[in-house]
Order: sequence, then structure tokens, then C-alpha cells
Amino acid sequence: ILEFLALHGQPYCTDESNSDTVFLRNRIRHELIPLLEEKFNPSVIDSLERLSRIIRSENDFLELKTEDALNQCIKSSSIESTEIERTRFIQLHPALQARVLRNIILRLKNDLKRFSLVHATDAIELAASGAFPKTLDLPGMIRIYFSKNTITVRKEDIPLRQLGTIEKDKRRKV
Repeated sequence: ILEFLALHGQPYCTDESNSDTVFLRNRIRHELIPLLEEKFNPSVIDSLERLSRIIRSENDFLELKTEDALNQCIKSSSIESTEIERTRFIQLHPALQARVLRNIILRLKNDLKRFSLVHATDAIELAASGAFPKTLDLPGMIRIYFSKNTITVRKEDIPLRQLGTIEKDKRRKV
């Protein structure tokens, strides 16, 4: 890049933070990559670029498969909840199960902040457990309701702690 700029007489400025190894990205750029090139593979950058292209292509394919799987499982969907068929869901490959859940949560929350593989694994295990009814609370006021036939992922309107108190009060009155 610098050669190109010099060749074309283009001025540039250097951001001093780019050389500060306090930042992880800079430690990778200035320490890890040179070490990998020196000790393991002089073409590590090319290898990582090829790997990145492969992963991007495979991810695109898996996204298409995820949409197909979700469409096969879905019973109903709205702004605040999505209901899927439990038996169809548990028949999916585990990688697709996790992606379907991520897709549903992304649609409901508009982000995946604080949603992790641990949450997806917990939901998949509860779906397969056969012990119903069950619920699973996730970050961002997401609650998953498990029944014999369905899994409903819902974005609640109130914090789940308050919702739990309301549900307990209802059970006490019964």
C-alpha cells in the first residue's frame, strides 16, 4: 500500500495506535503473524486467506440450509415470537439446530449479543429431553418454552425476573 501511495505521489498519515501492541489486533499483526511465518509457514497469510474464502463459502451454504431447515420447522412467527415443531427440530443436524436457534433469536432481538454456544446447547438438550413443559431464559428478555410438540422462542415485554414473579403469583391463585 505504501509503495502504491509513493508511486502515485499520494500523501498519507499513520495512526500511532496501529503499532501499539496493547491492542490484540496489533499483537497478532506485529508478533503472532511474523512468528508463524518464521517458524511454521512463510505463506501463512496466503493460507489464512484461502481458509477464509473456504469458510465464507461454506458459511453461505450453511445459511441457505439453515433457512430451509427453519422453514420446514416453523409453525408460526410474529414480531415477538416464533413457534417451531419440536420433532422436526430435534431431527436436524446439531449444527443446523444451533443455527436455527440463532436465526430465530436474531429475528426477535435484532442482535445476538450475549447469546452463546452454551445457550444454544442448553436449548437443544432441553428440546431433546422429553421432560415437558420446560422453559429456558436467555439474555435479552428471550424465553424459550418447550412442550411435547412445539418450541416457542419469545421476546418478552418485561424482564424475565418480573415475568417469573407474575407466573408464580398466577399459580398461587389457582
